Amino acid sequence: MLPLGSTDLPVNAATLAESITRGLAMLFDMGAAKCSVEAGAVAWPAVDAIAIDLTGARAKFDRPDAPLASEARDEFEVSAGSIRLRGRPIRMDDASLTLDLSTIAARIRIWRDRSGRAFWAVASAGTGSIHLDFLTRDLEALLISRGRVLAAEHGVTIKKIDLALRPINDRSLAVEATITAAKSFLSAGLHIGGTMSVDDQLNARLDNLTCRGDGMIGKATAALIRPKLEAADGQPIALASVLGPGIRLKDVKLSVTDRVAVDAKWE
Repeated sequence: MLPLGSTDLPVNAATLAESITRGLAMLFDMGAAKCSVEAGAVAWPAVDAIAIDLTGARAKFDRPDAPLASEARDEFEVSAGSIRLRGRPIRMDDASLTLDLSTIAARIRIWRDRSGRAFWAVASAGTGSIHLDFLTRDLEALLISRGRVLAAEHGVTIKKIDLALRPINDRSLAVEATITAAKSFLSAGLHIGGTMSVDDQLNARLDNLTCRGDGMIGKATAALIRPKLEAADGQPIALASVLGPGIRLKDVKLSVTDRVAVDAKWE
């Protein structure tokens, strides 16, 4: 689900495009990114096409809380002949993500929560596909930038991360990260392992996370990091949050070369 960025619910194609754009601005520094909604010859609440281009947008990491399903009110649906969402690339700190999503004959759920915030999600769709990919070195860069923020809280500096990814099957891979960190003038080596899998809603999960450190400083740093890893263990990470619960993916494939790619279809 995505925020609409307005307490007023859309009443036509133009206000839907404006609301989606404002909502995306809550999640991204938009740059030249844009959204368009074509009314076509159909009558509201229906539109001919929705096209969102996030190329060049930069993801924000402070996101609004998702609403509770029990709080939905003023709910209605808009039918869309097609939806296209692309980003070539979308920036995430020093990393880049390529995203292509297209679907036809979609129904969009729109609602407000008790506080008046408006949201939208794809409730159902005819046929469609999604592709995500990012370079392994970009994932290393993202982990370094995010890790530095967390480590700085404990006076630890992340110097380097070496990431090794090994396919297990079409939906999961083994993850091993060797981290070089420093606290004051002392260096520490950390080793983090686990598995990453992708489910039918395109949620990624990190499971069986482990963390050990080399030497006294490494062991002390590992002890600080371990509770955060335990909190993240098994928690879903939405790779394509615009997908709603009404869509069930099939033919999901996770592949690893010099980049990690996820491809899936639905019908």
